[in-house]
Amino acid sequence: MAIASSATRYQIAPLAREWDIEHVLCTEVVVRKQHLTGAVLGQPAWGQGKADAVAAFARRAGVKLRQSYAYANGDEDVAFLRKVGHPSAVNPKPELARIAQQARWPVLSFAARRIPSLETITRSAWTYGAMAGSFAAGLAYAVLGGGKRRAVDLTVSLGSELALAAAGIDIEVRGEENLWRQRPAIFVFNHQSKLDLLLMAKLVRRGVTGVAKKEVAKVPGIGAFMRMADVAFVDRGNRQATDTALEPVLEMLRKGLSLAMAPEGTRSLSPKLGPFKKGAFHLAMQAGVPIVPVVIRNAGACMARGDQVLHAGTVQVVVLPPIPVEGWRVDTLDEHVAMVRQKFLDTLADWPDGQARATQRAPTRRRSAAPPGLRSAEQSAAKSAAKPIAKPTAKPIAKPTAKPIAKPVAKPVAKPVAKSTTRPSANSSMRSGGRS
Repeated sequence: MAIASSATRYQIAPLAREWDIEHVLCTEVVVRKQHLTGAVLGQPAWGQGKADAVAAFARRAGVKLRQSYAYANGDEDVAFLRKVGHPSAVNPKPELARIAQQARWPVLSFAARRIPSLETITRSAWTYGAMAGSFAAGLAYAVLGGGKRRAVDLTVSLGSELALAAAGIDIEVRGEENLWRQRPAIFVFNHQSKLDLLLMAKLVRRGVTGVAKKEVAKVPGIGAFMRMADVAFVDRGNRQATDTALEPVLEMLRKGLSLAMAPEGTRSLSPKLGPFKKGAFHLAMQAGVPIVPVVIRNAGACMARGDQVLHAGTVQVVVLPPIPVEGWRVDTLDEHVAMVRQKFLDTLADWPDGQARATQRAPTRRRSAAPPGLRSAEQSAAKSAAKPIAKPTAKPIAKPTAKPIAKPVAKPVAKPVAKSTTRPSANSSMRSGGRS
C-alpha cells in the first residue's frame, strides 16, 4: 500500500500514519542543520514526476503495476493513473473526467461536505444560547446559596437537555444501566468532536467532573463554569504539570465524584480510534474505582472536528459494563489499557445492532461499480485490532447521493488499497495486487 502526493513529507506523512499506509511517495525537500532550505530534492512528485516516482517504487518493491489499483482526482494525475492496470478517477477535475470517460475508467463521486442550511445555523445559535443560559443560571444559583455542586449538577443535566433539543440531536443509548451500576467511576469515551461534551453531560448527568486542556479555562462563560465544576485543566505539553493538575481529581474520586475523560487526549483526525494515554487508568487504580467505556459511534456526523455548527441527527452510544481495576499493577498497565481500547475497537467494528458503523457518505458511481478493496474508516480501525472482522458488511448504512448505474461490489477483495487525498495539490494513492 502506498500514497503518492505532490505535497512534502511533512504534509502527507501524518495522513499516511492515520490510515496505516506504509509507503509515502512525495516531493522531498532539502534539510540542512534541521532547517528547510527551500530546495527540492530530485524531481517534484507532480504530473510525470509522480508517475516516475510510482514506477521507481514498483521496481524497488517488486510491485506489478498491471495488477495494481490507483485512485486520483487531478488533471495532472493522468500519467500516474496510466501506469497501473486498474485506475479510478475520484471526484475528477474536468480533463481527468473526460479522459476517464474515453478510457472507460471507473469514476467515483463523493458528495461535498454539507453547507449549513439556515435552519442548521439557527438551531446552532439556539444551542449556544441554551448553553450560555444554563451556565449563567448555574452560576447565579451557586451565588445565591444553592450550593456549588447542586448548581453544577443542575447545569449539566438541564443544560445538556436544552442544548441537544435545540440542535435537534437525539442519543440512542445501549447499555444505559451501566451508567449507574457503580459510582464513582471513570467514564472513558472516544473523542470525535466538541459535541462529546454535551453528549457526556446528558449521559452522566450528575456527580461528575472532567479534564480539559488549559486553553479552555480562558473561554468566556464555559471556562468559569468548568472552574466551578472542579474540572482539571492540563497542559498537554508538560507531563509534570499535568500530574499536578490531576491530584485534586484523585481526591474528588475518593470522595465520591465521578470523572469523564477522553483517553485519546484530543479529538481524532478521523473516525479511527487513536492511541490511548494512561492518565485515566492511573487515576482509576489509585482511587480504586472502575473504568466504564462509553463508545460513541457517529458524533462527527452531527458536528465534525473543527465545525462550529451542529447538524440534527441521532448519535448512537454503547455503554459497556464497568471494568474493575482490582489486581491491576503499574508494570502491567499497558496490557490493561490495550484491553480497554480493544473493547472500543470491537464495539465500533461490530455494533450491537449488527450493522457496521457508517462514517462516510457512500459514493455515487457515474460509470461502473467501484474497484474492489476501497475500505471504510471503520474497517481500517478494525484492521489494527487483534481480532479481525470475519465478514465486512455488504450493505452501507449511509445512502448514496445518487443511485448507482452499475451494481456495487458486495464484498471487497482481499487486496490492500490506498487512500486518495485532495489537498494539498494532486494527492493520489495506489494499491497493488502483487507484493507491496
